[in-house]
Amino acid sequence: MYHRTSSGWQLAQLLTDPEGALGHFGESVAIEGNVLVVAQPYYGYIAGVSDPIGRLVVFDLVGEQWQFRQYIRGFSAYYIHSVLFGLVLDMDADWIVVGFPGDADTPRTIEYAGAVLCYQHQPDGSWAFTQRIAPPPSSSIPDPGWDSFGQAVAVRGDLLVVTAYFGSNGPNSGAAFAYRLVGGQWVLEHQFVNPAGLVSGRYSYGTAVATDGNRVAVSSVSNNDSGIA
Repeated sequence: MYHRTSSGWQLAQLLTDPEGALGHFGESVAIEGNVLVVAQPYYGYIAGVSDPIGRLVVFDLVGEQWQFRQYIRGFSAYYIHSVLFGLVLDMDADWIVVGFPGDADTPRTIEYAGAVLCYQHQPDGSWAFTQRIAPPPSSSIPDPGWDSFGQAVAVRGDLLVVTAYFGSNGPNSGAAFAYRLVGGQWVLEHQFVNPAGLVSGRYSYGTAVATDGNRVAVSSVSNNDSGIA
C-alpha cells in the first residue's frame, strides 16, 4: 500500500493473507474510502483434490494501518465448481460487486454461464451478500454455450454494468448489461449489443468495462486485430 505525503508517494504497508493461505492473494483489488478488498480467486485449490473456492479479503483503514475485517467466501448457487470467484471485482460507496464468470446456471447445468454476486455494507461495518444476478435470457443463444457473464463489472452510484464475453445477439458476439439500483436490488435496465456485428468468436466484445454513472465504455480488443472501445 502506498500513501501520498507532502514529499511524494511512500510505501506505507505490505499486506498478505491473514491466514497465510495460498490462492493468488492480490489477483485483483478495489479500494473505496477506508475499505480495501483483495481477491484470492484460487483459494482452496489443491491439485488433484479440490477445485478453487475463491474468496475476498476485506481490510479497513484504522488510523494509518489497514486491518483485517472479514473474509467473503465464494459460493455457487448451482454448484459445479466455484472457479474464478474474485477474479473480477469493483466497488463503490456501499457496494462490492464480484464478477463470477465461472459460475454455473442450473437450467442448463453449464459451467461458465456466469453470474455477479453483490455485497452491501452493513451498519456494523461488515459486508453481507444481498443478490445473485444471473445472465438474462437474451444473453444466450439456443445452444447453451459459455456466456461468461461477469467477465467484467463496473459500479458507480446506482448504475452497475456487467459484460458477457460470449453472451450473444449472434454467435459469441458478446454483450453488456446495465442494471439500476431500485429498492436495494439491481434491476436490468438495458442491454448493449456488439456494434461490430455477429461474427463468432471474433471481436471479444466485453473484455473490459468502465462507467462514471452516466457514460459506459465497453472494450472490444480483437476488433480488426487492433481493438475498439
